Amino acid sequence: MDTRFSLILHKISLFCLYAVIFLIPLFFLPFTQDILELNKYFLFYFLVLLSLVCYFGRAIIRKVFEFRPTPLDIPLLALWVVYLLVSLLSKEQYLSFFGDFGLINLSFVGFSLMLVFYFLISQLIINVAQVIKMLYTFLFSGALASLYFILASFKLLKIPGLSFVLPFNLVHSSATIFGIFLAVVSLVAMTKEMSTPA
Repeated sequence: MDTRFSLILHKISLFCLYAVIFLIPLFFLPFTQDILELNKYFLFYFLVLLSLVCYFGRAIIRKVFEFRPTPLDIPLLALWVVYLLVSLLSKEQYLSFFGDFGLINLSFVGFSLMLVFYFLISQLIINVAQVIKMLYTFLFSGALASLYFILASFKLLKIPGLSFVLPFNLVHSSATIFGIFLAVVSLVAMTKEMSTPA
């Protein structure tokens, strides 16, 4: 049975998932050497770990651990084990586990936290209303990223008093990845529009 504190933990855990979807495309820190990618990964790691801690904290308080299996659980677990073995057998174990400045996303830790994010989504997003809310969160974030790109492209975005160079887009330093992101946002928007009853 849920207590007030366990419900608060549940809300924090859910909020962190929504925050990941909304903030990751938009987040950057202008005063760091890598303005975009590295900061996004660290924000992703922080929010996913906070969500995971709150998820297990709620389970401990309730003394009940509920698991909703999905068809991808076993294949992803097998892939995780393979990734672990490859990292253990690597000549550069530190780089394999933690990555380096440019390839932190390809590390074992990064891959593991992406799987944790999938696990939390599959366990906490349990009804259609939550899925729709998550889609709208993603679309709103994508719309803001697109608006920023348009303003930056036409040099209409000026922030007085700030000396740092603004990135061309907020999603990724690669224009290709940004284009893929915009394509996904457009597809989700069209799918949502088609599914809305007249």
